[in-house]
Amino acid sequence: MCTWAPTPRVVATFRAAFEHVLQTPGADTLIGSREAIAFAPAEWAARAVLATEYLGAERAGQLSEAVAALRPAGPASPLALNRDLWPRDEYVVK
Repeated sequence: MCTWAPTPRVVATFRAAFEHVLQTPGADTLIGSREAIAFAPAEWAARAVLATEYLGAERAGQLSEAVAALRPAGPASPLALNRDLWPRDEYVVK
């Protein structure tokens, strides 16, 4: 599963749902799984470069850099989880 995580509460909720999580610096993008993620940053970044044909050189380079920056997420936060019916977190980001 992949998600945008605009607030710490969204990150905490995602971490509670998925045991294995990779995050970009700043934790604004998360990739999660209930099973271990076979993550090889150099290999993933090289595959992203192959997207040049579809994305163009600049966007493929940005994707490659973002993939290379992925790291295993740190420990889950003690914040209250997002159990709202309405996604207020996504609308209060400043």
